[in-house]
Amino acid sequence: MPQTTRGSIEEGSAQFHNQDYKDVTFDINQAGRTHIGTPSIKLTSLDNVVYSSPNVNNAWTLSADTDVADAVTSINSTDGTVVAAGTSVITFNSSKNADESHLASETKINVPKFRISFRLGEGQLVHNNTTYNVQGSDYFDLERYSDEAGAWQKLTETIYRSTDGGANYSATAVVGRINGAETSPTKLYHFYVDVNAGGQYEKMQKYRFKSDTSGGSGDNGTFILYNATLTAGGDGVGDLGLNNANIGIAFTNITTTGFRIVLSSKFTGYVRYLISAYE
Repeated sequence: MPQTTRGSIEEGSAQFHNQDYKDVTFDINQAGRTHIGTPSIKLTSLDNVVYSSPNVNNAWTLSADTDVADAVTSINSTDGTVVAAGTSVITFNSSKNADESHLASETKINVPKFRISFRLGEGQLVHNNTTYNVQGSDYFDLERYSDEAGAWQKLTETIYRSTDGGANYSATAVVGRINGAETSPTKLYHFYVDVNAGGQYEKMQKYRFKSDTSGGSGDNGTFILYNATLTAGGDGVGDLGLNNANIGIAFTNITTTGFRIVLSSKFTGYVRYLISAYE
């Protein structure tokens, strides 16, 4: 006598982060369940997620020899805005620590393209003493960490500097790096970099500011970071891959254990579907 079977219909969803495909695996062990035949997959909806700003509200970690300090005198920020005495800034002094001093995001930033803007100066601005300034051989890097790379790596995007309050910008000498000779002991220069996570975005990434003053300015050499902001998109970085009214969707490689969702272009949001199968 044939064995009686029953059909099931289940809802499912897959989240995309600027991706054009994703593999889905069935939870066939749930309640001892297993699919007897190949399931049928039907699209129910496509929901966009629109970015407003990078996910930067989570905690950032200060390493050893990185601290929050107050400016002891007013700081000329080169754009007509004076940073008042007592304003908190972040100080980076790595020469006393075996590892470089850094400020790193604890969670991965969930935006594929964004601009990092900040002001950077030298230790005299906080300590009112020239011995805390940096030298040309010291440097300040911006780095990213992805699961794919498995290590912190210097950004491959160009950092731009303005010494006239943001009216004009030019590229720093080294990609992803600011040399000590490109900062000022008496002013906060403006810097920015347009970050494009690109194909690595499927893994998402952490970011950090990192200094190394061990090779030049001795025990006291210090970089001063002020007013760092992250803005989705930035200037001229192009399409964020957020919305596509004409996106095509296909369900492929369907087996009793899973399937693949293939999109015609990169997408950020949710693909929702129904699964019908015999159990």
